[in-house]
Amino acid sequence: MGRFAASNAAAVTHGATSPARIAPIAARQKRSFLRRNRLRTSDLDAIGGGLLVNWSRASAALALLDEYASAHGWLDEQGTPRPFTKLYLAALNSERHALRALQAHLRERRAEPLAQLQAEGRVVRLAAEERLRAS
Repeated sequence: MGRFAASNAAAVTHGATSPARIAPIAARQKRSFLRRNRLRTSDLDAIGGGLLVNWSRASAALALLDEYASAHGWLDEQGTPRPFTKLYLAALNSERHALRALQAHLRERRAEPLAQLQAEGRVVRLAAEERLRAS
């Protein structure tokens, strides 16, 4: 083991694998996503909430790696990519896939809002009455 214990903050280099560093950034990312999409947490079902958490954590890790790259550069003195670049590519791919899955899930739920509400056992009496009046 190195000079510091794994849970010691001084042992953290870029922080992209540190839950303590990721959590506050992920929380900000989630709030920002919900605000931009005019959603509340309560608007999401369990799957949507999980997808939002996945995306926000991947996005937070990517933000930490971006910050590290800005401070230390992508290449070392010999022109070799720094070790974090492999993690960066994995985080970038994870963030991209997580966002795609979240967007697809939200699009699907918007396409069939009444069916989804009925499947969740919610009462949709007013919408049903509206459909009856229209027919």
